[in-house]
Amino acid sequence: MNKRIRIVAFFTKRNNEEADRVSKFLKDKMVQKGIDIIEFKKEKNDTTNIILKTHIDLAIAIGGDGTTIKAFRTLPSNVPVLCINAGGTRGILSEVSMDSVNS
Repeated sequence: MNKRIRIVAFFTKRNNEEADRVSKFLKDKMVQKGIDIIEFKKEKNDTTNIILKTHIDLAIAIGGDGTTIKAFRTLPSNVPVLCINAGGTRGILSEVSMDSVNS
């Protein structure tokens, strides 16, 4: 079954230049391909309810293990999460290293 990705939720480690750079690079690529982006940022205006009410095809967690865990705790269990270690300390839970993003 070939399912087109239409909406991607981004979870990016806060206050980290490396994670921000990878996030911007991937978002730009996806927007060029017509994919809608939802940016998750836990701030005063919490967007968790908006995310949970929106059909999400894929989530991308960019940071370390804390960012990955935040994505898994926020999203329904049926949403696949791609984890990229960029700006994190260990990244044990990440499937992709930052070096792999450009390839």
